[in-house]
Formats: sequence, structure tokens, C-alpha cells
Amino acid sequence: MSNNENITNITEVIINQNRFGNRFDVSEYKWKLVSDNQNEPTQVHFYKDDMNDKLSVSLSTLFDSCLKEYNYHLEEVERKKKRELEEEIKKKKEKLLDEKLDEHIESYELFVKQSVKDELNERMTNEDNEYYEEDLKFNLTNIRCVVDSCFKNGRGIHLGIGSRKENSYSFSEEWYLENYEKLNQTILLYDPNFETCSSPVSENQYKTKFMNIDGHNPNNWNGTDFKYRIYDKLILLHRRMKKDKIGYWKSK
Repeated sequence: MSNNENITNITEVIINQNRFGNRFDVSEYKWKLVSDNQNEPTQVHFYKDDMNDKLSVSLSTLFDSCLKEYNYHLEEVERKKKRELEEEIKKKKEKLLDEKLDEHIESYELFVKQSVKDELNERMTNEDNEYYEEDLKFNLTNIRCVVDSCFKNGRGIHLGIGSRKENSYSFSEEWYLENYEKLNQTILLYDPNFETCSSPVSENQYKTKFMNIDGHNPNNWNGTDFKYRIYDKLILLHRRMKKDKIGYWKSK
């Protein structure tokens, strides 16, 4: 018989190894090993000093329980590592996607800036233009009016989902078609398994055009998420360009 007069560091033992194993708190118990017929120990007795409160557990049951707990711990450690790795990969992909979207928006900003300049110049110099004004000035009031028409052009490429506000904005069809493949390549960087659409534009019965980057699977969230993100950035670009000073518009 072996004795240990120290309080055990085992906080809980399971008596039955069935689905509903009975658990007992033995964190305040002492313990000793007990053997039958002078053979190897076969049981552990958990007890308190008065011995009135005693619990006997077979060593095999205790070993099996400890082994299961240890295996569970190892599995949990592996699951945690896997979750952390997946989260790290996701964050890197999110950062890459955001950087690529910013590049697209910067490209669109240059496109809009030049379009605004060309439109106002056309109105000021071409008498055949329906908006021609002999005294039209290149000032912020006129610039901002054209900016609004660039971002809220009913003939542009719309989001097609989301709020009424989001759907009031559109990309220029010219810019969108020129950059469609680049937009698809951005999604593929984020999701290599994404199946891109063969047709860049879809239309409703009213001939309103929509960005067709959902992929062949309409339930693929990555394509939908991409569209929400780029239109959110489009709205922010519009707000900023409306606030830009005249120096911005006169620069190249």
C-alpha cells in the first residue's frame, strides 16, 4: 500500500466510462494506492482525514480518464493552432484584398478626374454640345455638378444589391469594361477557387446595368462581398472628390 499525505492535484475523476460518466470533485482529497493480495496496486482511494468521506477508483479507469483528457488537450491544442493559422491567412488575404481595391479606386479616381475636365472643356468650347455655355467657368460649383453626374449616372454600372443609397451610385461603363479582367483577378487572389462570370454585365427589364462579379454560384459570398466593398469605396471617393479644392482639379 502506498500513501500520499499531500492534497491531490487531480480535481475531478470519472467513475463510469459510459456516455454519462459520473464526475466527482476530489480537489480537497488525499489519496493512496491500494492493492489486493500484495500484487500491483489496482485502486486509488481518495479520502479525507476522518475517512468517512472516501471514494475508490480503479487505476485502469483513472488511467483511461487521464488519457482521454490528455488526448482531448492535444486535440484542442491542434485545433487552436489551426484556427490561429486560418485567422492569420484570412487577415493577410483581407489586407491584400483591401490594397487591391484601393488600387482600383485610385485608377477610377484618375479616370473621373480626367472625365470631369474633358466634360467641362467640351461644354466651354464646343458650341454643338447641348450643354454649351459661352460663359461657363472652370470653378468648384461646376466641377462638383459634373462630379455628381459621374458617380450617379443612370447609364453606369450599378451594384444591384444592398441599400437604395448604394444602388444610386455607379461606375462608368467604359472604365468598368476596361478593368473587368483586373477586377476578376483581384477576386482570384483572395479566392483561387472563385468561378468568374463570362459576361461582365447583367441587365434588368429596364435596361439598368449591374456589375456581374458574383461568379457562377450566386451564393458565393466572396463575389458579393467584393461588390459591397468596392461600392463602399466608390461612395467614399465621391465624398472626397466633392470636397477637393480647385488646385486638385487643375493639377495633372
